Amino acid sequence: MIYQIKCGNLNNFSMWVLDNNAGMTIHDFILEGKAIQWNKPPRVVPFFDKKRKKQKDVADFAFFLHGGIALSEKAYDAIHDFLLSFGELIQLDTEDKKVWLYNVTTLIDCVDYKNSEKFLDQVIREKFYFSNVPDAPCIFKDTLTAKSRIYLNEAAKVVVEKIVDSNNLTGCHIEEAGLSDMY
Repeated sequence: MIYQIKCGNLNNFSMWVLDNNAGMTIHDFILEGKAIQWNKPPRVVPFFDKKRKKQKDVADFAFFLHGGIALSEKAYDAIHDFLLSFGELIQLDTEDKKVWLYNVTTLIDCVDYKNSEKFLDQVIREKFYFSNVPDAPCIFKDTLTAKSRIYLNEAAKVVVEKIVDSNNLTGCHIEEAGLSDMY
């Protein structure tokens, strides 16, 4: 099986957003499996919902960008050794918390474009070449979906879930990716 890692439900948790004074735009943040080349990390702030009196907490695994995950200090301390084998962790500039962006840089060509479900030529539900994915724990992206998805194999799923559960980390959601027929 191949799984997709996602961040916590935005109905329950807040997310990180660029500070209006960061001097960057969302176009500076295309995470497609390559190392990030920033002169300095961007300043981020928790999303402020003007309609709410009490703001939501930001999860330990929080949404920041498609194809990336923002980790709290608690999540970083618990899982960084495992994650660094498959990408990079970059500390973001915040007012009062330590937050890291996890950028996956391991690319594996495993999405079968021809047999995947598409909308406007973009893959929306993947069909996989499972034989291209290693058996050893691996967190990775495929070039066809790298801007929006982070995948895990079964072995990595077990490791991540164990770390998340044993450290009571919030916001980490893992679900089966793609179409169910295996070949």
